Amino acid sequence: MNNHDNTKSLVNEEEIRYARKNLTYTQRFDLLMKLVRLNKLMKSAKIIKP
Repeated sequence: MNNHDNTKSLVNEEEIRYARKNLTYTQRFDLLMKLVRLNKLMKSAKIIKP
């Protein structure tokens, strides 16, 4: 049995709505972590002065 089809059938509309609502928060968090990592890299490379 295909795993993807199996999980798709388990997800109902309410879960999809919930996931869609929280996607923006996840994306924002990912972006924030990328910025933090970039900032640390730049500071360690002495490009940005504190």
